[in-house]
Amino acid sequence: SSQQAPPVASAAPSRQSAPAVNQMEAMKAEILKLLAEKQFEPAFTRAVSASTAELAVFCCANADVNEVLAVPNVRLSQPIIICLMQQLGTVVATARNSTLQVELEWLQDLAMSLDPKDKTISQHVPRVLQQLVTSINTRVADGDPNLRRPLQRLLS
Repeated sequence: SSQQAPPVASAAPSRQSAPAVNQMEAMKAEILKLLAEKQFEPAFTRAVSASTAELAVFCCANADVNEVLAVPNVRLSQPIIICLMQQLGTVVATARNSTLQVELEWLQDLAMSLDPKDKTISQHVPRVLQQLVTSINTRVADGDPNLRRPLQRLLS
């Protein structure tokens, strides 16, 4: 007869979402540690590798855009820049106003740091930029007139 191992006791509450919440908090802690160590590429790589854009927004909100994307010493690779643009672009259309300012500031600087001729990303640039334009136009159409100018500035 085969014996089953006893269930492992867990200190976590038995809610369905507890492991996901704990994993998200662990990833946020890891990102904050990497940012504190000025390891921007690994921090943003972790953020854009997550299944939602929430960590990308979190990473941007906790990093200094001027330090990470200072020209000519941009501290992120082109693949991470395009991934970050894509993730931030997808949330612009529905972002809460509290995070929208962060997203817009980062998107503007990411656009300035993007090298569309870079062989590692060139085939993805048109699609990502088109998605970004669509998201911005959706947000403009939805309406806060105070957002019209910063959103349209991204398109120019």
